[in-house]
Amino acid sequence: LLDPLDAVVYVYAPKRARLDPSAVAGLEELRRHAGDRIARVDFFDEDASLAAAVRRLPVDVLGRLLAVAGNWLGGLTVNSSVGAAPAKFAAKGELFNYVQHDRCLRFYHQHFVGRPVIYTRTDFQWLCPHPPLHTLSVERQVWIPDSGWDDYGGFYDNHAVLWGSGIEAFLGGWRQIFDGRAVRSLRSDLTWVNPETFLAMRLEVAGLFPPQRYVQCAFRTCTPDSSSTSATVGKWGRSLCDSGTGARFEYPWEWAASQATMACFSEGPGRWTRPLLQRCLDAPVPFPEDIGFSYAALAGAASAEEAPPAAGCVPRFNAEFAALAAVSGAAVLPVVGGVGDEGGGQVHPPRWSRLREQQYECRHLGHRYVHVRLRAAHSSEEQEVSGRGFGLCVPVECAGEDMGVIALRCAEAAGLSPGAASGEWVEVQDPPRTALPPPSDRAGKWARARLDGRQVANLSQHR
Repeated sequence: LLDPLDAVVYVYAPKRARLDPSAVAGLEELRRHAGDRIARVDFFDEDASLAAAVRRLPVDVLGRLLAVAGNWLGGLTVNSSVGAAPAKFAAKGELFNYVQHDRCLRFYHQHFVGRPVIYTRTDFQWLCPHPPLHTLSVERQVWIPDSGWDDYGGFYDNHAVLWGSGIEAFLGGWRQIFDGRAVRSLRSDLTWVNPETFLAMRLEVAGLFPPQRYVQCAFRTCTPDSSSTSATVGKWGRSLCDSGTGARFEYPWEWAASQATMACFSEGPGRWTRPLLQRCLDAPVPFPEDIGFSYAALAGAASAEEAPPAAGCVPRFNAEFAALAAVSGAAVLPVVGGVGDEGGGQVHPPRWSRLREQQYECRHLGHRYVHVRLRAAHSSEEQEVSGRGFGLCVPVECAGEDMGVIALRCAEAAGLSPGAASGEWVEVQDPPRTALPPPSDRAGKWARARLDGRQVANLSQHR
């Protein structure tokens, strides 16, 4: 990363990192690699900074901020409550990323005005050299890597190359939140805001929408430990570590995209050129599981308590409906409890996912993913062209007639079937395991990664 960019390094670290042995060791490793490139390591008391910022914030602005649904201000609610104890880092969330941004922006204004800024993470593993700045056009003031999947309705916010007004737009979230600009700029049609959609909004206001995209060369790493195989961590384990790849379960597409970029770069002349950058960006990203993302640690987390009960397919589907529905690629339906009469009376909000490229997104050992295809009665013509095919996550013991009952009733609840009582309306099959998504799926994935800013509200909830 540093050599191709000939970069000077500013490192932000929370004050408490001085007391964290793993953080201290990581900083020492960074110093060994970066040497005298490091201009400053900034240990900052972000707890005190947040407390002071909240005290200065007008009550009406704070109320408007807290009224916006989403995780874009993670940590603000707890840390701004009347009579609350001093801010605790355990209650923090995405809000504190903006503290990092602001400290970086301050250092830029003090020492490096007029020069480009590269915002990145110290836990990235780089599989190929970062493209030199001369291969990226300075006229496009914000360049963001594209994994094809990690935009969450806005734009990926873990790495960026910035020039000019793009520096203020990308790194100025903290200032916009606390000077009132953020609440004035939020569109009324946004029902959910996350950090990625907030970034998209800032770029749009600055006239820098959409940003330029380029290749993903790095992925977030992690260190497997005893918690990686603990059944108490949680069923889905999406923030655990894959011991085989060293990547986090939560970001498999970031890892897969960096692998694809590495393979593409290795076929080139050994250096980045603009044609090679475009060719590698256009290359489809393979399914993570097809190239070695095994979720082995999660599979090892199975315990006697997690063993599938003997109650049967449909009762277990109803009992685990909320968890099954929460998994990417599963159906989230406006049904009461489940698909039978014993669902329990809880109404789940409508959201129907037909994202076929998420075909392996059932991450729990006791679940499996299936494709459901709806057909007209006594007809061999598939109706997927009209959007009546979908993916479904079900208990692993489901098969045969029970599977058809679940699939058909889910389709009826979502309005994708005219309510036929016959299984002739539905075909359930295991997804094909192919090395790459079918061409139609690739086009859909890339199109969603470049959504117009006015369409981000619906996808932003899928994080």
